[in-house]
Amino acid sequence: MSKSKIFVFGFVGVVVFFSVLVGVSAQSDLVGDKIGVIVKSLKDAVNKELASGEFTQTRFGKFFSGESATRVQKLHDEASQQIDALIARPENQRQIAIAKIRDFRGDQNLMPAYKFTTPSAYDSNTPAEIYYVDANQYEINALNNNIIQFGPRLLELSETKAQEYKISPALSLAQLEKTARQIISKNTNINVDNLIADHSNKEKTMYFFRWVDKTKELQGMYRFVQVGISVGGELASYTNTFSIN
Repeated sequence: MSKSKIFVFGFVGVVVFFSVLVGVSAQSDLVGDKIGVIVKSLKDAVNKELASGEFTQTRFGKFFSGESATRVQKLHDEASQQIDALIARPENQRQIAIAKIRDFRGDQNLMPAYKFTTPSAYDSNTPAEIYYVDANQYEINALNNNIIQFGPRLLELSETKAQEYKISPALSLAQLEKTARQIISKNTNINVDNLIADHSNKEKTMYFFRWVDKTKELQGMYRFVQVGISVGGELASYTNTFSIN
C-alpha cells in the first residue's frame, strides 16, 4: 500500500473488519471491550480525517494523501498491533503451527514468521494465523493448527521480484494429478475419490486440482481441497477448507 495515498473507503472498511475481530476472539468479555475501545478510537480518527483531511481524487476513487495518508496509515498500524496483542495465541502455542508448516514443506529448517491473527478467508468465525515464509504465506486454523491455505503473498512495494515456478521439463496431466493426490494424502485423511473433481489451469503453465464436497457448505461455497502445481511439478498453492471445523 502506498505511503502517500490510501484509499478512503478502504479504511472505512478496515474499521468494520476490526469490529469482526471482536467476535472472533474467544477470550473474555474484557478483551472484547478493549478491542471495542481501539476500534472506536480508530473510527473517530478516520472520521476526523474524512471531515478535514487531505485527499486526491483519481479515476479509481478518493484517496487520503499527504499528511492525512501518513496519519491514517500510522493509526491503522498501531490499531492492528494493539488488537493482535489481545487476540493472538501465546508464542509457545504457535510453535505447533510452525511445526505443521515445516512438516508440510518437508523442511525442518524453515523459519515461518508469525504476522497476525485474522478471521479466516473462508469462515469469518474461525480465527486464522498468518505466517510468512519468503514470498509465500500460510493461513493456519488457530483452533486446531491445521493448514487452511498456502500460496503467494502480497508483496511490499520494495519487493519487486515476482514468484517464479518450475515449468520444464513439463509433466503430463496424469503426473501432475498424481502429485496433487499425494500431497493431499500426505497431509490429510481426505479421500478425493469420494468428492467431485473440478480441475482447471492457467495458460497450461499452472494447474489447479480441486475436489469439492457438495454435502457441506461453508460461507457461500462448498468445502473443497485444492492443490496448485506448475507444469514442471512445483507446488505453488494449497487450500484445504476441510480444516475448518
